[in-house]
Amino acid sequence: MADQTRIHRAVLRNLFYANIDIAQPRMNLTMQHQQSGNLDVNAGWLRRVALFEGLSDNELARLSAQAREQLRLAGQPIVQQDEPGSSLFVVKEGVLDVTIKGEDGTISQVGQVRAGHVFGKMSLLTGAPRGATVTPAVDTLVAEITKEDIEPLFQNHPELIEDIGAMLAERQSETSTRLQQAAATQKADESGALVNRIRNFFRL
Repeated sequence: MADQTRIHRAVLRNLFYANIDIAQPRMNLTMQHQQSGNLDVNAGWLRRVALFEGLSDNELARLSAQAREQLRLAGQPIVQQDEPGSSLFVVKEGVLDVTIKGEDGTISQVGQVRAGHVFGKMSLLTGAPRGATVTPAVDTLVAEITKEDIEPLFQNHPELIEDIGAMLAERQSETSTRLQQAAATQKADESGALVNRIRNFFRL
């Protein structure tokens, strides 16, 4: 299994450098599992995402087949703050840094995204510009899900919109709090530096 994983990563890396995107070639397998009523083993990663908890096995398998798997390299942003977008990303492997640029141009890290987490929900669900820049800290495997992929799910389960709306509101509140804390820390650091300069100047 370990050898297969290394080979899979090597193939994805080569495709990345060749500027080739790939989709998961799982449609036949997915359809077989839909007929049997069992969850496609390749769709199990979606079951761990809170955003999709209300979906059936068949719906998860269908969404997994539509998702586009990508290897993104460390240091190269996947999304940039304020740019347009209409998709979200599920992290399958890796770690990503989340940063926000303040009005004064200062860039603050407000968190990290790890395997099993998602980012880009607001862009997918409301069409809002990206709220932050997300950059892999290490080579990272993600799956992208677009508005077109998820639209049929809302048509079949309109109640999901209420649950997701509450989840998004909570996440936005957390991000805002972290940004305020980062600004307060920076202000305290600057104040301390000025105090030290004054003391040094007067040799106190």
